[in-house]
Amino acid sequence: MNNILCEGDSNCIWKLRMSTSVFVYLCDLLHHKKKKNHSIQVRFRIFDEIIYRYFNYILYLLLCYQDVLLVKPELVFKNYT
Repeated sequence: MNNILCEGDSNCIWKLRMSTSVFVYLCDLLHHKKKKNHSIQVRFRIFDEIIYRYFNYILYLLLCYQDVLLVKPELVFKNYT
């Protein structure tokens, strides 16, 4: 990248089909986009961790109270009314 920028505008236009100023602007846009995507990824990981913790907590509670919440089924006979 430094070769392209240091050799001048005509070389940049020849190799990239854009001037050095446009190339630098494009690099800057991509750099900001990368920062924004990283920020979103961090927030998603935090959100994902919260969901994981709540799911495990609810599962733990279900196991603790399974005797109260889940009733053993009773047999039903054909002639039962």
